[in-house]
Amino acid sequence: MRLDELICSYFSQQDFVKESFATYAKAPAIFYQSAPDDKQPFWDDRQYPRAVFVIDTQANAERKTAGIMQIDLYCDLEHEEPEMFESKIRECLKDLIMQPDGDSCFAFAWSSTEMFELEYGGKDRDVSAKIVGATLRFDVLEYSNTATMIPDPVITVRNWLKNLVPDGFVIGASKADQIYKPSNEQPALYVKTSSYDTDHLTFCLAWIRSKVSIHVIAPSAEARTWWCRNIYTALMCEGNLVMEDGCTMVIQSTTVDNAADYLTTGQISFEGLYAIPRYSEGNQPLNHVTMR
Repeated sequence: MRLDELICSYFSQQDFVKESFATYAKAPAIFYQSAPDDKQPFWDDRQYPRAVFVIDTQANAERKTAGIMQIDLYCDLEHEEPEMFESKIRECLKDLIMQPDGDSCFAFAWSSTEMFELEYGGKDRDVSAKIVGATLRFDVLEYSNTATMIPDPVITVRNWLKNLVPDGFVIGASKADQIYKPSNEQPALYVKTSSYDTDHLTFCLAWIRSKVSIHVIAPSAEARTWWCRNIYTALMCEGNLVMEDGCTMVIQSTTVDNAADYLTTGQISFEGLYAIPRYSEGNQPLNHVTMR
């Protein structure tokens, strides 16, 4: 499924949507980009409440986002008011992980909410009605697959986390449905690298220093703090991790910042020092050798 299809499917399964929203073509009135005209015959006995959402995938490097999602919620005063749905929409999207077709996962961070009022006359519905609503904006965060070639610190840390937190969801490594809702007992974990630097060179090896970050995604701050401490302690006890080619990555300069944004920055960071062989082309002759 595409991301917009996943969002429609997810909202349609929420109890507050199924119980309170209008229906169109026997499905909850959740629409992507635009809603059908109110005079379409596929509406049931009412057209409100309903929601229309759009996704702008233009990336914002400063905010570390992959785009913005806007949800316009429409209600008429004869049924429900938008305030009761606004908090439920925010809650059901909080910490949600979606994986549409492709390698990337996406999450949503609430940005703002604005309330509005509209006056619809007989031209729209054959009756006059006052429409009240809310516009919710969310930052769309992309968790791309940052794994490269073996040996790779991302793959190494992912596999290590899968063993350390077997009930959690390691983005890019764990098998799960296209929609995952982390819990305090089963967090989502994301591993990324921000840079690679050459530490030093020897005749046979190139020593590489990589900066690695781990995101711990869980509903409560207490759970995120507990998991960060648990992972930090395990890293300190291990001291080094075995990579896919059998070489060792030494863990250095490990820090935890519980005040960091767990969705955009990640709370745990460390430097991994490991070596790769230096291959030379052809044989290297020995010159000026004297045999006695």
